[in-house]
Formats: sequence, C-alpha cells, structure tokens
Amino acid sequence: GLLLFGYFGVSNWLPSYLETELGIKFKEMALYMAGTYLTMMFAKVVAGYMADKIGRKIVFAFGTMGTALFIPILVYMHTPENIGWLMITFGFLYGIPYAINATYLTESFPTAIRGTAIGGAFNIGRLGSVIAPVAIGYMAMHNSIGAGLLLMAGAYFLCGLIPTLFIKEKQYDPQQA
Repeated sequence: GLLLFGYFGVSNWLPSYLETELGIKFKEMALYMAGTYLTMMFAKVVAGYMADKIGRKIVFAFGTMGTALFIPILVYMHTPENIGWLMITFGFLYGIPYAINATYLTESFPTAIRGTAIGGAFNIGRLGSVIAPVAIGYMAMHNSIGAGLLLMAGAYFLCGLIPTLFIKEKQYDPQQA
C-alpha cells in the first residue's frame, strides 16, 4: 500500500508540481518527465542486476529510502539550472523499487498461497494508489503540491523501513521448494 501510495501520488502530481510551483512550461516539463521515465527504465535493469548480486532486500530498501530522502531535495533545493539533473537522479531512484518488487514479494510467501497472497497484497495496496492523488490534492489546496510530495516521501520511507526490519530476504525461496 505504501509503495503504491508513494508511486501514484508522485507520478500523478509531479508534472503539475513542475508546471505550477516551479514555473516550467508544459513543453519543457514534458521533456523533464520523459527524461525521468527513461532513467527509470534504465534503473530497473540496473536494480535487477544489483538485486541478483547483493540481494533484493538491500536494493529495495535503497530504492525506497533513497526516493524518500531525495523528494525533499527535489522540493527544496531545485533551481532552474539543476532541475534537469535532479529529475534524472530522481527517476533513477524512483525506478528501483518497482524493478524488484515482484521478486521480493514472491519470495515473501509460501508456494501454497503465493498467488492469492501476492494478488491480495497488490490489490489491497491499490487503495494507496487511489488515496494518494486525493491526499496530495487536499494538501495542495491547503498548503502546496510540494507538501503533498513530502507526504509521499514519508510513505516511501516507511515502505522501505518495514520490509527491512520485518521481512527476511528469500523467506520462501522458490529455488528451495
């Protein structure tokens, strides 16, 4: 739920943030977003490779917590000169959790209930994807879109912290079944 909350909140509101709060014109904003998403695709390949080398749990934690820690940098430290680089860096971090989410989730449930557990966890988690854009919209009405993005940072941080503390890597390794 926290991963989908953070992901859909950011992906729905980041273009508006770039346009309204940073004053980036729509045409330029589209270029920034395209660069961010291209970087995300590259990050997914790198994250998958690194997860195979050093472990899914550490890569997932790095991606979620790195995204969480980078959102305030994006909100508070942007300038017209550095926003392009910030968006590229953000895209890289933002892409990591989804690269290995399915593998990490799969290895967290026993084979007998794996399909039901993953489908249930993901679809219950979709509630987060519904709530997040509304939550940012509410915060934008009362404060700013940037404040809403900071809420997403909190969700990303918890999304990385909880599995790091409570879910063992390869708890139910399909290779061992």
